[in-house]
Amino acid sequence: MIGVLLGLALLVAAARSAFGGYQIFAQGLVGAGIAILYLSAYASFNYYHLLAQPLAFVFMSAVTVITFTQAFRYNSIIVALLGWLGGFLTPFLLSTGEVNPAGLFTYLALLNLGLLVVAWRKDSWMSIEPLSMAGTYLIYALWVGEDYAGQYFLPGLLFLALFWIMFHAVHVARVARHVTSYPRFRLTLASLHGFVVYVLLYALMNVDHPEWRVTATLVLAILYGGASLAAPRRPGEESAFLHSALTAVLLVIIATGIQFKGMELVRYWSVEALALTWAGGRGRLRLVWAGGLALYAIGFLLLLGTAGALLSPSAEPFTLLFNFRALTFVLLAGCLALSATLLSGDEQSGQRVVGILLHVAWCWVLFILISAEAIDFFAQLVRNAGPLHAQHLEFLRTMALPVIWGAYALPLTLVGMRSGLQPVVRSGLIMLLI
Repeated sequence: MIGVLLGLALLVAAARSAFGGYQIFAQGLVGAGIAILYLSAYASFNYYHLLAQPLAFVFMSAVTVITFTQAFRYNSIIVALLGWLGGFLTPFLLSTGEVNPAGLFTYLALLNLGLLVVAWRKDSWMSIEPLSMAGTYLIYALWVGEDYAGQYFLPGLLFLALFWIMFHAVHVARVARHVTSYPRFRLTLASLHGFVVYVLLYALMNVDHPEWRVTATLVLAILYGGASLAAPRRPGEESAFLHSALTAVLLVIIATGIQFKGMELVRYWSVEALALTWAGGRGRLRLVWAGGLALYAIGFLLLLGTAGALLSPSAEPFTLLFNFRALTFVLLAGCLALSATLLSGDEQSGQRVVGILLHVAWCWVLFILISAEAIDFFAQLVRNAGPLHAQHLEFLRTMALPVIWGAYALPLTLVGMRSGLQPVVRSGLIMLLI
């Protein structure tokens, strides 16, 4: 009671000081008064055990509300940050060690509701929103890491969805109202928000329901895709649309990576990369077609690291060209060639250079396939032959490889010359030299 009276007395003194023109001194008195009120609530519960936990929660929540009221009154972000700190420290200060996710997350939801109202009304206090986001998801991550159990899956999932809706709704509302302050900061924050929520969602699913990871990823992709359809696409306002659309596409790519593995994944990623380069080239969106190129590069590296991509297992039967490896390489090369055609025709220098590189890429992808197929074909003949015949086949393979490379490189060079594709011509000449 002494602490409460002293804290309130300091708030009254702050009001009198502000009336007298001492604004900065008044803010200092407010900070001291709020700190004493928080300390009184904490000591009454955790040190002297005079208050039950529910009453102590109400006490500290009331202090938080008073803090933000004072922050608005004195137009002080410092006082607002003090309220933010007290609000997020309350669950730690009043913890009894019992696991109560419903009570904890309900408190966080109400606290965030108030903080987001503050951030909405005070656009210049832009630090409130990312700090609230960080505090919320840090507490959630600590709960998942330390206190999560199977019976808490549903409330944990529902509250994570609620937190995502609250923060994302503010972003969507700003876009709808054409709020243009701090545009890069807003988009960066929205990207970080989506990333953190997906990581927490994946961690939650991975514990008890890994079979739901793909479904959850696709649901989140649909939500971001729907947000992109509602975003404005007028000149100069495409950033929000692109952010939501690219987030949805990235989630679809991640879902594909979870569901499929090896060469099957490379085939799906090749088609998705083709779609990205087509959309980026048509809309002249550098970030979009650059994402397609990155996906091509990741898919190609994954293909080279997949067992059987360069050398088929000796225990398995081998069919020349009619196998999944050949299908994967041909599909990848075809998508690269189509992307090269789409980007090469544009006058922008960046796209033309990328188109040239893609033409080179598909030529050499097929070169790798032809070499691997020839080597595996002769390896199968050697395995089925006797020792003397095997030596002859080894020599024949050495002689046959240059013939096979030439049989591919010569028509490739001629087609490149007739089509005016210098990257294809140069690739063919280098292959002939090899």
